[in-house]
Amino acid sequence: MDGQFVKQMIKRALMQYRGEHEQWITADMLDKLYEQIVTEQLNDDRELHELVQDIVYEYVTNYA
Repeated sequence: MDGQFVKQMIKRALMQYRGEHEQWITADMLDKLYEQIVTEQLNDDRELHELVQDIVYEYVTNYA
């Protein structure tokens, strides 16, 4: 799995849910979400885009 591609997917999803610009997205935030997605993908049969959308949505609604 290409890490940069997944991080771009995460950025797009974050901007979609937050409706804001890329400046508020930190490298630490991307790294944490990326690690969570990689870990979940090992134990989950959902498609990558579904997993990214679900995890980012949960992050935005609960933590951001």
